Parts: sequence; C-alpha cells; structure tokens
Amino acid sequence: MALAQGRGLPVRDGIWSTIATAIAPQETAIIDRAISDLTAEATPYLMLDPEAEQTAYRLAHRTFTEHFAQFGQEHERLHQVITAALTTDADLRLPEAELNPYVAQHLPAHACVPRNSASWSH
Repeated sequence: MALAQGRGLPVRDGIWSTIATAIAPQETAIIDRAISDLTAEATPYLMLDPEAEQTAYRLAHRTFTEHFAQFGQEHERLHQVITAALTTDADLRLPEAELNPYVAQHLPAHACVPRNSASWSH
C-alpha cells in the first residue's frame, strides 16, 4: 500500500492482488481472499477512500506510509515491477473488459517514478 498511487489500492479487478503478487518475494501469489482477511485484521490501520467510482484502501496515517516506504534504491525497481504486472494484466483483460480506473489513471505514475526517488505524493 505504501507504493500505491492516488487515493490507494482498489480490490476490484484484482488490482491490489496483482500489485501484491508482483512485489511479493519468491513467486508468492496473493489472492483476493488474503487481501480480504488482511483488511479485516488491519482495519484500524486502513482508510477507505472513493476514487473513480470504486473503493480504494490506503494506510490510515502518513506515518505508516513513510515507514513502509523506506525502499531506498528498491523504490524505482518496485515501481517497474508494478508497471509490468499491471500492463500484463491489462493486456490479458483487453479488449473484452475496460481498464480498471486505477490502471487508467495511475499506471503512468508507476511507470514514471524518478530514479532514486525516496518518496512521492498521493
């Protein structure tokens, strides 16, 4: 979630699970059920925000985001991995389905994270 763009990550269309799976260590598949369990357990630490007619989850406090965003040189690489995963997922869904608004609005931001950037704005 600390890598999310905009108001946070939506669960709809598997966006959160696609991103989580992409950055998870050792080919770990993160399924929507695991995310549902996480949101239930971590409720005090999460905020819900509407964005583009869907619910987006984000960390409840900027301090959490800053803590979990301590990626150092991994920052750019993680955004490249997210960009590749969202692009691949979109390629599999199109043209039968529309792009999820998160992908349409925030994929360019993931793709353009500057080198050696330690933080970004939401």
